[in-house]
Amino acid sequence: MSDRDLLEEILHPSAILPLLQEYQRFKVELTETDCPDSKLTIRGCPGDCLVIDLDSSFTNEKLFNGSNGVSKRADYMLVSEQKKKIIFIEMKRTSSGRADIVKQLKGSLCVYNYCKSILSEFLASKDCFNDYSLRFVSFKHTTIPKRKSINKKMTKEHDTPNTMLEISHTQFSEFNKLAA
Repeated sequence: MSDRDLLEEILHPSAILPLLQEYQRFKVELTETDCPDSKLTIRGCPGDCLVIDLDSSFTNEKLFNGSNGVSKRADYMLVSEQKKKIIFIEMKRTSSGRADIVKQLKGSLCVYNYCKSILSEFLASKDCFNDYSLRFVSFKHTTIPKRKSINKKMTKEHDTPNTMLEISHTQFSEFNKLAA
C-alpha cells in the first residue's frame, strides 16, 4: 500500500476533503472553519492529492494547556505521493502576526509527525513519507477576491515554518506554485 493510502486508511473520513474536477484538472476548495467568507481554491492538484482538514478535525486542547502555542495547528495539510510533497496551509481572513502563524505551522508539523509515528507503530510502515518535501504556506486576506495577489519574496525554500511562503489578497493559487 502506498504512503498516501496508508495515511488515508487511518484518518476519519470526515477529516478528508474531496477533490473537485475542473475541466481535466483537479482543485480543492478550502474554507476557514469560523469564517465561511474566508475561502481559498487550490487549482491543479494532482489526482492523488489527499486534503486533510486539520483545524476542524484535530483537537488537542484537552491534553495541552495551550501555553506557548502548543495547541495550535494550521488549517490544512495536502499530501501528494505523485509529487512527493506535503503542503501545510494556514489561512487568515485578515492580517495576523507572523509569530502566531509560525506556531500554527509548527503545530501542523507535529500532527504530521504524529501520523507518521502511528503508521510506524501500528502499521509497521517505518519508512513512510521519508522522501517527501515539506512546504509551509500562509495565506492572508482571503476574503478579498478582486485584488492583485501579493507574494512575499523568499530567498529560501519554504520548507520550514519560519521560512514559509507568504501570500496575501487572493482566493486562488496553483498546487505547483505552492509545492515549488
